[in-house]
Amino acid sequence: MAARPVIAGAAGGLLGVLALLLWQAVATFALTAQAWLPYPYPRAGSEGLMLYETLLLRQGTSLYGPITPEQFISGPYPPVYYWLAGQVMPAQPGFFDGRSLSLWAALAVALLVVWTILGQAFATAPAGTGRGHVALVGLGAGVVGAGLWLAAPPVLIWATRFRADMLMMACQAAGLCCLTVGTVPPPPGRPARWRTGVLPWLAIPCFVLALYTKQTAVAGPLGAAAYLLLRDWRRGLVWIAGLLIVGGLPFLALDWASGHWFYLKMVVYHSLPWSLTTFTRLLVAWQEDHLLLILAALGYAAWTLRRRRNDPLTWYLIATLATLPTAGVAGADHNHLLSVDLALVLTTGAALAAAGTRAGGWGL
Repeated sequence: MAARPVIAGAAGGLLGVLALLLWQAVATFALTAQAWLPYPYPRAGSEGLMLYETLLLRQGTSLYGPITPEQFISGPYPPVYYWLAGQVMPAQPGFFDGRSLSLWAALAVALLVVWTILGQAFATAPAGTGRGHVALVGLGAGVVGAGLWLAAPPVLIWATRFRADMLMMACQAAGLCCLTVGTVPPPPGRPARWRTGVLPWLAIPCFVLALYTKQTAVAGPLGAAAYLLLRDWRRGLVWIAGLLIVGGLPFLALDWASGHWFYLKMVVYHSLPWSLTTFTRLLVAWQEDHLLLILAALGYAAWTLRRRRNDPLTWYLIATLATLPTAGVAGADHNHLLSVDLALVLTTGAALAAAGTRAGGWGL
């Protein structure tokens, strides 16, 4: 028992050191944003096309109508990012405002990472652990996770692009946060939040917004569905039905209004051939940059599955790994790694929180 305060202090000190070291990552993120936000020319990743399509939508032109020689728009993304970028863009169009929207979205993800890991710390803390201790450890692990997110190479690149990817990640992270925090086990004698609270249901519009920002945002809903079905299959089925209704009705309406062209442009024209060379190139570069995070995330997932603990972040990690082969479509870029990077960050932070809450109570 005498060793527990020493272990607790060592764990807290380690989290503090990690948080301080990650300030370098935050500084790198800030310098990158300062360099690229005012860059006046389009960067790789179809920024020029995104600006063109945003201006068309702002002028009232449909992006989802038939393809004509006068207006060739073959494979646009869903409308949410275009609409928001058009709202914040001044009369004189440029790349700055759309890039700023991506930057703010990346920072929002960092804040949501802190909140999600804090909620997960309470979910995995041993019974009887002081709430003050859990809060401190969870907050420290969350700060580490936020720093890891901002330091991820794909984030450094796509957080300053006129693209829908980072806003999609913010919506997906919001859904995961609602799901994780909303299903934290309650104090003894009180009903479970999953049965009485609204946060798990608020995850539905968050995931739907992510899908209508970029249609590849499927890992969040898949992981959430698996988690909720295992938690309470009846209510899980109700949740899935709600997701299908909230997400499906706008799709049907847009597809009907566009004469079936919305489906063609969202699904058919984005169904590109799969390339082993592309997938291998991205996968090799990804594991070189993320090897320690991959090991930590897989270790956390193995721990939760071995203990038969139904964990939302573990299921999100599994969903992102299952959908990772989409990074191998012809022309794919490392923006396809953003979802799995978020999963690595969240599970690594959750692993730190779980280890810290088991190190002792500090008397709090």
